Amino acid sequence: MPSILFRTAGAFAMALSIILAAPAIVAAGEVRVAVQFGLPYLPLMMIEADKLFEAEAAKRGLPDEKLKLIKLSGTSAVNDAILS
Repeated sequence: MPSILFRTAGAFAMALSIILAAPAIVAAGEVRVAVQFGLPYLPLMMIEADKLFEAEAAKRGLPDEKLKLIKLSGTSAVNDAILS
């Protein structure tokens, strides 16, 4: 019984790794990230200011990708944005 479980879990993990490792076929053009005000979001703000996302996307063959940070006031606003 456990060997069937391990085989199934192994097959699932392998399929998931193949799907996640595959390159994107269709580029989004703009990646929107919801952030709040505060120090924990400083790395994302630095990535946006220094255009590090665009540089890395261009290295990977996606020259038209842009990062847009959307600043929201609280967790309820972030949850509403995710749901909408």
